[in-house]
Amino acid sequence: MIKKLVAVLSFIIMFLVCTTINAQAFTTDKYDIQETVNKLNELVNFDCISLINRNELIGYRLSNFEMYTGEYKRNIIAARDNIIQGLNKVDLIENSTDFSDSEKEMQLRQIYNNTDYAISDVNSKTISYLMSLSKCMPTLTYQRFLHKFQDYYNDLNITDSKLLQK
Repeated sequence: MIKKLVAVLSFIIMFLVCTTINAQAFTTDKYDIQETVNKLNELVNFDCISLINRNELIGYRLSNFEMYTGEYKRNIIAARDNIIQGLNKVDLIENSTDFSDSEKEMQLRQIYNNTDYAISDVNSKTISYLMSLSKCMPTLTYQRFLHKFQDYYNDLNITDSKLLQK
C-alpha cells in the first residue's frame, strides 16, 4: 500500500514537471512534425501486453489493462491526427501567395505551438495511463511493466527530455 502511495505521489510530481515542459519548443519545422508523427505511430502500434507475462493478468485485471491501454492508444491517435492536420496546413501556408512573409511566419509558429502542446499532452496522457494501471495490476507485475515501458517510451525520444525517469 505504501509503495503504491509513493508511486502515485511520484507520478503527480512528474505530472507537475510535465506541465512546466509546455513552454519548451519540441518542433521547429515540418520535418520535426513528421518525425513526431512517426514516433506516435510506433507508440500506437506497440503491443503493451508484450511487456508482461500474460498469465499474471487474468479476468478483470486483464480486462482493465486492455481497457486502459485502448483508451491510452485512442488518446495518442487523437493527438497524432491533430499533429497531422497541422502538418498539412504547413505545406499550404508555405506555398500560399495570399499571405505576407510575416503572416506566414505567425501562422507557422501557431502550428508549431499547437504541435508542442499535443506532444506535452501525450506526455500527460502517458503519466495518467501509468497511474491508472497501478490500480489494476499486482504490485510486482506493475513495477516490471513500469520499468520496461519507461525504457521503451524514453527510447522513442518523443521529447528531448526523459519525462519518465527511473
